[in-house]
Amino acid sequence: MPENTKYNLINKGTLCLNITPLHVEGAYFTFINVLKVKFKITLLDIICADDPIQLWSLYYTLEIIDYIVSCINDYKGRPQNES
Repeated sequence: MPENTKYNLINKGTLCLNITPLHVEGAYFTFINVLKVKFKITLLDIICADDPIQLWSLYYTLEIIDYIVSCINDYKGRPQNES
């Protein structure tokens, strides 16, 4: 873990700077130096990174996939040239 960082309390996969926020009102602000971090995505052991269906199912339920498929199947494209 990079120096001066901690895990986000809400999302354990996210790092944030380990500094106390300033509670000051004013008309100016100071930029902070953000660390460049190499990200690594870690999947569950039961998920194969080479299987697009498994990756897709991490974000979409079967009901949502069925809805997307039905919308795509119902779409009627128009020709680019009406003639």
